[in-house]
Amino acid sequence: MYKIVAVSDSKHAKFYESSGLKINGILKVLEADDLGIHHGTKDPKDAFCGGHGTRSHAFTSHTDPHELDRDDFSKAVIKELEMLCDSHDVKEIILVSPAKMLGDLRSHLSHKLKEIGIREVIKDLTHASPDKIEEIVFEK
Repeated sequence: MYKIVAVSDSKHAKFYESSGLKINGILKVLEADDLGIHHGTKDPKDAFCGGHGTRSHAFTSHTDPHELDRDDFSKAVIKELEMLCDSHDVKEIILVSPAKMLGDLRSHLSHKLKEIGIREVIKDLTHASPDKIEEIVFEK
């Protein structure tokens, strides 16, 4: 059975091919910086005032730029998964991410990917070796 193990956080994603309980190799690496995903930083004063000691108005954005970055990157990860599934006979997708990223990935899953079968592992393993990922994902 051919599987794709997608290991990601809000800035890095690695896609591994797997069969059985073994990771065979890496298919693709995505980096948020390479994709130009960056919404800047939020001025702490913007959350409570207009910048001059006045209260903020209803149109003041309260969205955290880091959340926007994570959401945009999760869309890119899902798009890449769809392309990989189009070019491979995938029987299962295993998403490995921290909880917030996993929630964003889940919210962007297409019907097509859901039909393949998704398994989720809540853990940040983006900087882990394939052996360590194997150990945790396949509970060796």
